[in-house]
Amino acid sequence: MEASGLLSDKTGYIKKLCPRCGAAFDCKSEDIKHCICASVNLTEKQTGFMQMNYTGCLCINCLYHIKEEINPFD
Repeated sequence: MEASGLLSDKTGYIKKLCPRCGAAFDCKSEDIKHCICASVNLTEKQTGFMQMNYTGCLCINCLYHIKEEINPFD
């Protein structure tokens, strides 16, 4: 068992719990270019908000919510 979760299978994904909503999701942080989160383009401000408020990876739904909720122009 790894500190960040359990390997879910031979694909390299790790089962994690989202620190924002508590949902279980598959993370591929060891190969970030192939992780689903790489498809969400966040601004520097949005990324900074995440780093200040959460530890670890967030699920894809929370990433999209942050993208919508945190205005990069404020």
